[in-house]
Amino acid sequence: MQKYLMLPMLLLVCSCTDEQSAAVSSTLGYSLHPELQNWEPSGFSYHDASQFSSAGISIEDAQKWKKSGFNSDASKLWASKGYTSTQAREALEDGVKAPGDVTGWSNALAAILHEDSVPSALAISYANASAVSGFTRSDVQSVLAGTDLDVNDERSVIMAAEKFHKGISLTQIRTDIQAGRAAVAQAQAREAANAQAAELYRLNKAYGTDVINACHGSPENDLMTLQNITNPYSVAGKCFTIHIGWLSTPQWLNANQALFISNVPSLPTVLISGDEPLKVGAAAVVMGQTPQQYTSAIGALETPITVRVLKYFND
Repeated sequence: MQKYLMLPMLLLVCSCTDEQSAAVSSTLGYSLHPELQNWEPSGFSYHDASQFSSAGISIEDAQKWKKSGFNSDASKLWASKGYTSTQAREALEDGVKAPGDVTGWSNALAAILHEDSVPSALAISYANASAVSGFTRSDVQSVLAGTDLDVNDERSVIMAAEKFHKGISLTQIRTDIQAGRAAVAQAQAREAANAQAAELYRLNKAYGTDVINACHGSPENDLMTLQNITNPYSVAGKCFTIHIGWLSTPQWLNANQALFISNVPSLPTVLISGDEPLKVGAAAVVMGQTPQQYTSAIGALETPITVRVLKYFND
């Protein structure tokens, strides 16, 4: 009993600044509430610790709220509505002055989706937007019933709900949705066409128009990295990049043709020919040919992958 009677006496006789008085009060608060003493080393006052703790906010999360610019009272209010410190900060930056009715929106959205609950982020998106523009849950329900929008596409639904709340008809909203989708499709088509043109420019610059035309597009992977080719006929007509003679030993048939026997069991043996003497070690684009068979030293008929050089890089 003596401890509780001393507290007001100490505060009355203390000739302290407001800051010093607050420090004394905080110290005494912690001493009277040992269940919160683990908060004291964190630098939070007893009042802040009490507020955070009563809201179920951990010391680590309290530091995040403080870093986001919220005092303990504001943190408790926003957290009670289901916000994290990041979500609350984003809400304020979006013009939300106070936490929205996240619980009400969560229940409404769960009913629409026929689910027991919805992700908190979804409910917060609707609650924040509603707090700023004023549309209601009834507006959202009307929009969803009168259009083909999905409640999970909150950006589109919110835009439509804002229009409906302002008195724009569902007929006009449906027209606007279709026009918006058409505009997006056109923009995507332009983006795809530009990307295709850029890729064609890159390929032409890298390999030359003649190679691109002969190969009907870009050469495929490096032939010498294709370790699972079991049918040498499967490469006919396809273009590849290759470093001639990489990890292999040549058996020359003539100046323009050699059989490159791989030094690595997992890599294929390749018969390479060209219209000019082969440049061992050079990078080239090659096109697969019908395999040219040969008889090995032990008399076995071999069917190697067979390619012809179309062009050496940088030629």
